[in-house]
Parts: sequence; C-alpha cells; structure tokens
Amino acid sequence: MSLSFRRTLFGIFILLFILIGVGAIYYSQGYRFDFSTLSIHKTGAVYVEAFPKGVQIYIGDQLYQDKSGIFQGGTLVSNVIPKRYRVVIKKDGYYDYEKNIEVFPSQVVRLLNIHLIPKSVTALLSANAIKGSTIIDISDSGKVLTLDSKTSTYYSTDLSQSTPVQTNITQKILLLTKQKINRLLFYPQMDTSFIALTSKGVYRADISAKSLSLIEGGSLSMIRSERNNLYLLVPSPPISKKIASTSTLMDTIDLVLNNKISEITLPVASESIKDFDIGNNLIAVLQNNGALWLYDYSGNPMVQIAHSAKLMAFSDDNTKLMFQDEDGKTFVYLMDDELASLDSRNGQTVRLGIIDPQNVKNIWWFPDSFHLILQYPDKIVLAEVTLKEPNNHFLITPYQGNLYYDKDSKKLYVLSDGILTLYNIGAL
Repeated sequence: MSLSFRRTLFGIFILLFILIGVGAIYYSQGYRFDFSTLSIHKTGAVYVEAFPKGVQIYIGDQLYQDKSGIFQGGTLVSNVIPKRYRVVIKKDGYYDYEKNIEVFPSQVVRLLNIHLIPKSVTALLSANAIKGSTIIDISDSGKVLTLDSKTSTYYSTDLSQSTPVQTNITQKILLLTKQKINRLLFYPQMDTSFIALTSKGVYRADISAKSLSLIEGGSLSMIRSERNNLYLLVPSPPISKKIASTSTLMDTIDLVLNNKISEITLPVASESIKDFDIGNNLIAVLQNNGALWLYDYSGNPMVQIAHSAKLMAFSDDNTKLMFQDEDGKTFVYLMDDELASLDSRNGQTVRLGIIDPQNVKNIWWFPDSFHLILQYPDKIVLAEVTLKEPNNHFLITPYQGNLYYDKDSKKLYVLSDGILTLYNIGAL
C-alpha cells in the first residue's frame, strides 16, 4: 500500500468521522431526514392520553404502543417529522378514534381526554310494563319517578326487585292534600318522601308516615333539587299596579338541616325564566326569548353570553357552561382557561363541531366534563368537547323513547313503550 493511498484513506476516515459526528450532534438535537421530501427537518412530538389503557397509536402509517401506566399518564412519541398526520387510536372491541394534527418543529401536539367507547354497550337492566311516559327524577337509591302526561299521574318504580314494584304517588299524596301537583321530585336520601310543588307552595310529602309539611309557602314559579339543596324561584311583588316586577328571588334551602341558607335577587322577571342551573358561585338563567345570562352570588352585574339559546347546563366540574341555540349550534362558555382541548381562555365562547346539530334533541355533560351525551331521534352518542377535527361521535345505543340522564349515579335511563332500559355511563 503506497504512502499516497494511505494518506487518501486517512483523509476519507477523517471526513467520515466529521460527517458522522456532525450527524450524531444534529440527530441528538432532534433533526431527521425526511425521505418523502429528501430534506432534513427538526422534529416535533405527539403526546397521547387515552382511556382505557393499552391502545395502539397510529401516527400516519407508523404504529406506536401505549406506554401509559400507573406512574405515566400517557405516551410521548418523539422525533416526529413536522407535517400533517392522521392519528388513529385503536383497541379491540372499541370504536376507532381519529384526529387530524399538524406537527411543528420543537413543539408537542397534545391529544388529551381521549375516551374510547365499546362497540357494544350492554344494558345494566331492562324492565317491562313501566307506567308513565316521561322520566322525571331518580332517587338516591335508584327508584324511578315517571309521569303519565295524559292522566297527570306520577309513579314510583323500585327496580331493585326481580319484578319492579310500582306505586301510584299521586294517589298517595292526594290522601294528604287536595292541591294539584305542579311538579314532583324525590326528597334527597328518602325515596318515600317527595318534594311537591303546588299553587300554594312547596311541601315535603312523606307517603310512608302519611304526613305533609310545608317547606316554603306562596306562589313559586320553579324549583330545582341539587343533591341536598332545594332552589326556589319566588316571583317578586309588582312595583305598582301598572308596573310588573323586574326581579325574582332565588331561595336556597338545605333539605337536611331544613333551613334557608341564602336568598338572592335575580334582576329578571320570574315569568320570563325558562330554566336555571347552579354552578360554583354562579347561576345560569335562560329566558323564554333565548337570552342566557350568568349571575354570581357577589351581586355583580349579569353577563349575557347568548341571545337564542334553548337549553344549557354547567359541566360536572363547573368550569364550562354548554348551551345550544335554536338552530342546533352548540357552544361552550369557559369559566376557566382551557388550553389543552379548546385552546381558549376564561370568558370565551367556542363553537363545537357537532354532527347534524339541528337534530339534537337534548344534551347532557359526560362525567369527565370533556364530552357530551347527545340525544338524537334515533340514537344516543358521545361527542368530544374539542376544536380539533374531526369531532369524534361514538354510538352509545340506538333508541326511541324518553331519555333521562342522572349525573349523580352516572346512569342513563331510556323509557320506550313501557320498557325501561338502564345503562351505566360511568362504566364506559
């Protein structure tokens, strides 16, 4: 081997060492060669948190296994070449989850609050020959209160027996009072007692003890029971003979201690209120004309957040207020920053990409406060609260009938032609 050849070979090795060294440095800093574009890019990353665990994650055509566990909440896929991807998350027995993302250099795309739904959701219970056409309330022990709208008769059904036991509650209460029942709810923690609203006030009717006791008298326009509290809307007296009242009192009564714990004046007339809901130090008031207002307990001025809403509800964590307009468009108003799923801050309203929104009949919050339960005429689905496309809609069950979602027990009740079917949403 000649001296000149050895020098040439030595030079080649030095050049290779430099190239490999430089390449190693760039590789360690996250640069990768994209064979599709024949160019070098600084990579990004994708972080995925999905429930249940043990999913398969496809980013484009590349498969990644779920690395989440007891001490690790999700899976970080690093060294992803910046471009658009179709992410598909799979698990046997569950519907596929899909999302379009774009990866940027030195940035992490976060896909959080992913909840896969089983392809087959098994009913927890099914009972026949149930009286009533509308589900009104669910007791703490799981009894169902239904109303036969044709006869204005309330029935209580005990589903804990092999053959459901049904009681005509209207008949029982009429033995205690001849007043017409305008609304009936279960009394908290006592499913033989009821909250009965009449034209003369709201009462506790105990059909077991055969007793009737006044909770608050007078003309009440609306009641709402949340856990152990009862919220009453009390019309304010007119300002004068010619000027109607422009305010409504909202009384809060602790039904366990049996005393009034607060009284707040809402600056809207009671006859204009269609619905109201209670959040953390906030009251949402929906008027008949579609105006939706937020009012806080400190007495600050009401804030209008919608003009043509037809339904609304606070999320379970009370950080979001969902509302749906008359045309079906669905929005979420934020009480806290939500940068992970909605990329929006406190006080902003965002529109969700709900499929076929004009046919959505009712909406409830899923327990995680990042999904919505949508009631269509022929099915019940779970939809994401996100701005990332597509908005995944998963079928929970096809149905036709009356629907009631009990957020305390996280159970879904479907009543159709006398058949009551129960689904445990909390177990999905």
